[in-house]
Amino acid sequence: MKDLILSTHQIIPFSDLLSLDNNVANEFVPNGLYISIDTEKKIVYSLVQEDSRIVLISFSCDADPMSRVVSQIAELPINPLTEKVVGFKYLPESETIFAATESGNLYTLSFDTSLGFNTEKFFNLIGEFEYGIKACEWSPDEEFLTIISGQNKIIILTSEYDLFFEGYPLSNKNKSSDFVSVGWGKKETQFHGKEGKLAAQKGLEPINSRLSKNEDKSTKIAWKSDGSLFSVSFYNDDERSIQVFSKEGAYVCSGETIECLEQNLAWKASGSILCSTEKLDHVYRVVFYEQNGLRHYEFPLPTYIESVDGLFWNSTSTILAIVAKTKSSSSLLPETIGTPHS
Repeated sequence: MKDLILSTHQIIPFSDLLSLDNNVANEFVPNGLYISIDTEKKIVYSLVQEDSRIVLISFSCDADPMSRVVSQIAELPINPLTEKVVGFKYLPESETIFAATESGNLYTLSFDTSLGFNTEKFFNLIGEFEYGIKACEWSPDEEFLTIISGQNKIIILTSEYDLFFEGYPLSNKNKSSDFVSVGWGKKETQFHGKEGKLAAQKGLEPINSRLSKNEDKSTKIAWKSDGSLFSVSFYNDDERSIQVFSKEGAYVCSGETIECLEQNLAWKASGSILCSTEKLDHVYRVVFYEQNGLRHYEFPLPTYIESVDGLFWNSTSTILAIVAKTKSSSSLLPETIGTPHS
């Protein structure tokens, strides 16, 4: 596998992205809970909080930001003071808006191409999970909805919301011994080059995992772009772990243990690279895993970054967007990723 290198990086404050002044941007960003984009029609859908309401809004990507018309479509029937949204997505195949809450409710809002969204403009409750929902994510082809329940169980629903798979609670007991199970070989037998040869001969030294200062005990799900695998980053027994599963829910492997792994998670759009973040006392960095769970590469973040809230690849896998916070603002860091040899 070719090594990844960091070619360029820049920092874009959210106020610049929104083409608004800092005061307006700082008021807008915290209220935006989720965003999903209809790439064909270039329409942005977002759930925003207005006092004690959660409202679905939309606006065109093409419009001038200063003259952009924001349409209020519907209200999600929950109280944001006591309820949390854990999933939101526009589904182009079925032309619906999907939303899920931490208490375990699934909602949809149907779209009629002739009339627009349903004339009543309300979300329909289509299902409930007794033990709540920690995280959920649709597969790229919208065939499966993966849910991590309040009991840490993996539940997979079909596009019609029928039960496809229900597994045992996630456990972080599966470690590096699982790497060989998917055919890439053990870490100590892989090619390391001159610098890693002696280390490989000594074998693997155990790493004592500890929690990052930014640990929030959340659960994240990320699907591989071809829909064949999904990964889960979860907190359990004072430890954070990453595990990979097939689209049918079968366990594949666990990510190599690192010292201060964080909850961020994203698959590279092309290839088989999974990325997350690690925050040590002396360095904050983005870390990469191979598909078999072995740590592959890393690069450091600027020292003024305090926390990372999300990782997002572009469709060609050349840019990794990092949503980050400093002491004074929230920013987007587009990192250009390349290879040393083409």
